[in-house]
Amino acid sequence: MKLIDILEENDIAFNNDLTTKEDILFFLAKQLESNEKEIKGLFGVFKKREAVASTGIGHGIAIPHAICKEFPGIKAKIIICSKGINFEAVDSKPVYIFIGIAANIERQKSYLSLLTNTARIFSGNELLSTILKKDKPKEIIKIIEQQSRL
Repeated sequence: MKLIDILEENDIAFNNDLTTKEDILFFLAKQLESNEKEIKGLFGVFKKREAVASTGIGHGIAIPHAICKEFPGIKAKIIICSKGINFEAVDSKPVYIFIGIAANIERQKSYLSLLTNTARIFSGNELLSTILKKDKPKEIIKIIEQQSRL
C-alpha cells in the first residue's frame, strides 16, 4: 500500500500552535479518530509506541504510527508545523512534518507496507525544504505523488 493511495487534501493540515510531542500526538489522534474515547485510546497507543523509541526518523520528519483492534480500517494524516517541535528524533533535530498512520490489526500487512512506503518517500534530505515552501495541501500531494513514482 502506498501513502498516495489513501491521502486526500483534507488529510493535510498546517498547525503552528502545537509545541510539544504530546500536543502533536493528541492532535494526530483527533485527526484520525472521531469520538472522545477512541481519540484517547489512539493517543495512548501513540504514546506507548513513542516510549519504545521515537518515530522521528530525522531530516525534520516523524512517522507516529499505531495499530489498534478498535481502529476502523487504515488512515494517514500529515501535520506540518513550520516552527518545528522537539520530538526526540534520531538526529536530535526538530521535526516539522508529521505523518500519522493508524490501522486496524486486521490490516497489518497493508499497515506495514504503508509504513515502509512512507519512510522511503520521506527519507530524503531535500523533501523537507520543498514541502515547507508549500502552503496548499494539493501542492504537497503532488510532491508525494512524484516521490511515489521514484
